[in-house]
Amino acid sequence: MYDREKPHVIIDIGSDYVKAGFAGEDAPRAVFPTVVGRPKVPGIMVGSDQKDYYVGTQAEEKRGVLILKRPIEHGIVEDWDDFEKVLDHTFKKELRVNPEEHNVLITETSLNPNRNREKLTEILFDTFGVPGLYVANTAVLSLQSAGKPTGVVVEIGDGVTHIVPVRDGYALPHSILRINLADRKITDYPSLTGKEFGGIHEQVYQAIEKSDADIRSDLYQNIVLSGGTTLFPGLAERLTKEVQKLAPQSISSKVKVIAVPEGKYSTWIGGSILSSISGFSDRWITREEYYEAGSSIVHRKCF
Repeated sequence: MYDREKPHVIIDIGSDYVKAGFAGEDAPRAVFPTVVGRPKVPGIMVGSDQKDYYVGTQAEEKRGVLILKRPIEHGIVEDWDDFEKVLDHTFKKELRVNPEEHNVLITETSLNPNRNREKLTEILFDTFGVPGLYVANTAVLSLQSAGKPTGVVVEIGDGVTHIVPVRDGYALPHSILRINLADRKITDYPSLTGKEFGGIHEQVYQAIEKSDADIRSDLYQNIVLSGGTTLFPGLAERLTKEVQKLAPQSISSKVKVIAVPEGKYSTWIGGSILSSISGFSDRWITREEYYEAGSSIVHRKCF
């Protein structure tokens, strides 16, 4: 049963790591790999340690005898059964909470397919019985953590890179650019992409120029880096110089790239901040709304 006194749960599930904790706190309580492992040979595990599957850090520690699988690829859930196992582990083992007692803010990648958004909504309400749900765009949350309502977010994650223009707290779908690049492939910046996509700086320029003319100046002045890779020394400075070369002369000198200190947790922190704002209470999808309207309610209340 929902307890208004209990804090909202914030869950940022990426292709590589899960960050989970409570609204109002400045860092996640739990950070662990987004991985599920099953024994290579049935019965190989002995004693009290024997399980059908292992999640997160425990799975990584036993990788020698397990087959490891990641339920999220390039930011998109591909295996819903394993995704449920990761969520169950998050609630029960990491946060040690009953999901029926807490509203849950969970993240989604930009351009997440509608069917995935609906499936996620169904799982949280039907399987875990949450009293309230909000599905939040990762880029919007990163911008929130930087204190910016409008800007362009460069999200460099383990599975995918997104360039996401945001206006007044809402992502602009027509301007978003998605590049299937992993952290492990971009450690040699500025060679950030293959020939198919051009450089990251070119993608930032294209995304801004695809956005409404009246906000382009704000976008050029508020380019926010999100993700662990964005903390590489000199990345913000290099990207600033490269974008300045492409930007219109009238705004070139004002181009600003912001690398928030807590970049690898910026999405989670944004969720913690957003869900703590007093005016946010009306944005939750309630259990009653879900049962009345079905999973499509997510498209009307979370955008």
